[in-house]
Amino acid sequence: TIARTLTEGSWLDDATAAQQPGTIPVVLGKGIARRLKVGPGDEVSFVGQAADGSIAAELFTVAGIIESGSQELDATTALVPINAARELLVMGGRAHRLIGRVTELTEVDLVGDGVTLGEGSVFLPWREVTPSLYNTIESDRAGLWIFLVILMAVTALGVANTMMMVVLERTREFGVMMALGTSPRRVVAMVLAEAAWLSAVSVVAGIILGTIFNMLTWKWGIPVGPEPITYGGVEMSVMRAANTLDALIIAPLLIMVSGIAAGVLPAMRAARLRPAEALRAD
Repeated sequence: TIARTLTEGSWLDDATAAQQPGTIPVVLGKGIARRLKVGPGDEVSFVGQAADGSIAAELFTVAGIIESGSQELDATTALVPINAARELLVMGGRAHRLIGRVTELTEVDLVGDGVTLGEGSVFLPWREVTPSLYNTIESDRAGLWIFLVILMAVTALGVANTMMMVVLERTREFGVMMALGTSPRRVVAMVLAEAAWLSAVSVVAGIILGTIFNMLTWKWGIPVGPEPITYGGVEMSVMRAANTLDALIIAPLLIMVSGIAAGVLPAMRAARLRPAEALRAD
């Protein structure tokens, strides 16, 4: 996606096709261009060391400027046609880095386990190549668990309020039941069963609606706005939701447990009712 971050001039493919004999195009990050005080059409020089130990020196013509949104990338990136780089650095058909892409993050570790590298080579997973993105994702996950705790608390308060109203409105009913010999333990079980039923119906409805919504957003995506945004050094134009084990099983179970736990206090209140007082209640 880096080609879409071009803000001035032209990309390498267009510049290479239109270049004058003896000139080699280069696309610079905005940070480098600012330090060198150059723009499209200006000439810059490069001096370094080739793979065989010789001095690598060349003149390049600035074709374009990129602004990715990542300070690190914009301050350290200079892109040239690969054939020009191979010739300049005496690389031939070799490469100093191979970059692979996978469709699922869970596949990264599997790929690393199956890679056999020669001496002096190392496999780096994405979390080490882009640590800022990894840290951003981990922070977002931590925030998600905090949100889940808040959601569980809201659920518990809602269920507790509902069940407390149920106990208050059915005080005389509980009084009749206890006068006929219903044990306090059975009353507690009945109130908790009603809380469990209320929580289960709500959780199942939420899972069904959430799964459908996630499937729709996975197919079409949610646009982030008229322009792509940069998040942790990576550009995104759409967001897609996914149905995961945590979302479909673990989180709903936690919410359901919190709802049942919220029914304990109303159930204990119902179990402590005295039949004579409950029968006189309005």
